Amino acid sequence: MKNLNNLEKTLYKDIFMTVFLVLVSIPIWLNFSVSALAAEANYYDNYNYVKYEFLNEASKTLLTYTDSEALRKCETQDILIYNYSNTLDNYSLLLKIRKNSSVNLDQIKINVNYQIDYLNNYHVYEDAENYYFVIDSNDIVASSQKYIISMWNIDNNLTYNNELDYEFIIV
Repeated sequence: MKNLNNLEKTLYKDIFMTVFLVLVSIPIWLNFSVSALAAEANYYDNYNYVKYEFLNEASKTLLTYTDSEALRKCETQDILIYNYSNTLDNYSLLLKIRKNSSVNLDQIKINVNYQIDYLNNYHVYEDAENYYFVIDSNDIVASSQKYIISMWNIDNNLTYNNELDYEFIIV
């Protein structure tokens, strides 16, 4: 019976201490800025885990090649896209071409990781100043993806400047 009384006193003491700690901690928690914590949480909620690196810079001049010549001679643009976190994230690799470029886009071939195709076969968006060709869209988690890209002109009768004003964008 004595043990039962001691157990009952200990239980009451534990309940009293818990209620006391909750009542004491309420004013402390009310002093914290919830908006600052919410802003910090939103930052990490919208955080982009995909990073990228341009390994080299290719020439903007498009030369005329056949497909087999282009694979051997054409300068490549190497791009490394990576996500070393365990969080699934997606990306799109875009080729942005200025509309004021003097090259005929119907005559451009592109090699993406040794897959050759006409540039116009890629999905394209445009605005007032640029064309945006979607080279690839993918999900990535805890890995990397390397792109080896080259472009050339197939028109043998170049009577215009063959400079292409372009850049690669990762979004």
